[in-house]
Amino acid sequence: MKHLSMGVAAASLSLAATSGLADPRLTWEGSLEIGIDSVVSSDVAGNEVNDLYGIVDVAAEWALTDNVTLFVAGTGESMTGAVNDRAFEDLGFYLGEIGLSFGLGNTTLTVGKTGVAFGSAWDSAAGFYASGLADDYELTEQIVLAADIEIAGGTLSIATFYADDTIFSEQLGFNVGPNVSGVAGSGAGNTGKFDNLAINWAQELDGGVFYNIGARHLSGNATESDETGFVAGVGGTIGSVTLFGEVGVFDNYGGTAGDDATYALLNASRAFGDITLSGSLALRDVTSAGETKMATFGADYTFKNGVEFGGAVAFIDDAGVNSTQIGAAFVIPFGG
Repeated sequence: MKHLSMGVAAASLSLAATSGLADPRLTWEGSLEIGIDSVVSSDVAGNEVNDLYGIVDVAAEWALTDNVTLFVAGTGESMTGAVNDRAFEDLGFYLGEIGLSFGLGNTTLTVGKTGVAFGSAWDSAAGFYASGLADDYELTEQIVLAADIEIAGGTLSIATFYADDTIFSEQLGFNVGPNVSGVAGSGAGNTGKFDNLAINWAQELDGGVFYNIGARHLSGNATESDETGFVAGVGGTIGSVTLFGEVGVFDNYGGTAGDDATYALLNASRAFGDITLSGSLALRDVTSAGETKMATFGADYTFKNGVEFGGAVAFIDDAGVNSTQIGAAFVIPFGG
C-alpha cells in the first residue's frame, strides 16, 4: 500500500516562469520518510507482519532554456513486499522519472520515463492508507510521449506509452532485475512499443470543486488481452470538510481475458489547525480475486518546520479474510 498521502511525500517541483532564463536554473528537493506498517491481526496468522521502512525521494529540474527542462526523480526504498517481520531490508534505489519537457505556449510536451495522467486518488485523497487500493491502477514508470494542453480552464493530457523496459527499470543495491516486455504473463501495456494510450481531463471550478475524467487502452502481448479502463473523480470542500471520490472500471484488467475490475473510493478530511483528521471507504472488486473492502481512519500533524507525522488504522476484508493494519510515519522535507 502507498504510505503518507501528503504533498511533501511526493517531492514535487516547479520552475518559476520569468521573461528570461528561469532563475535559478537548477531546483531540487525531496523527502525522507521513516515509518512502520503493521498487520496487527488477521484471520490468516501468517499475514501478521511488522515492516519498519524508510523511503527517500529526490527530484530535480534543470532549465536548459526558457522552454526546455530536464527532469529526474529517484526513490530509495525496499524493493520487495514484507513477508516476515523486517527492518530496512531489501533496499534499492531507482529512477522513477528522467526526461525532457518542452513548453510551447499553452502546451507542454514530455518525452522520457515518467508517470501518465490517469486518475488522481493518490494525490487527492488524504490519509496514510487512503489510496491503498486505488494505487493499483496508477500508471508510473512508463516510457512516455505526452502532451498537456491548458484549455478552457482545465488540462487535457494525452499520452502514448509503454512500461519501462530500459536500463532504468533496474535498481542499485537490492536489484529485482529489469522489466522485460513482450513476454507471456508480463501484463497489458508491457509491450515495448508506443501502442498504449491514455487521455485525461482535469479541471478546478469556482468554489474549489475539482474533477477528473480519464480513459486508457493497454495493449496485450503474447497471451494477454487488451485492457480498457475508465476513471472519474470529483472533490471539493463543504463547510470545513473536504470530500473526494473516485471510481475506476476496467475490462480485461491487467490483460486477463474476462477479468473485469471495479475500484471505488470515498474520502473525507477536516483540518483542525495543524492537525488533519481523515477517513476513507474503499472497494476493489476483481473477477478472479473477489472483493476487497477497506475502511481507514487517520490523523496527520504538520510541525512548524515542515516535518509531518501521520498515522492510520485500516480494517480490511480481502475476499473474506479480515485484517487490521496500523501504520505511522514521519516525513522530513529537504532541499530547495
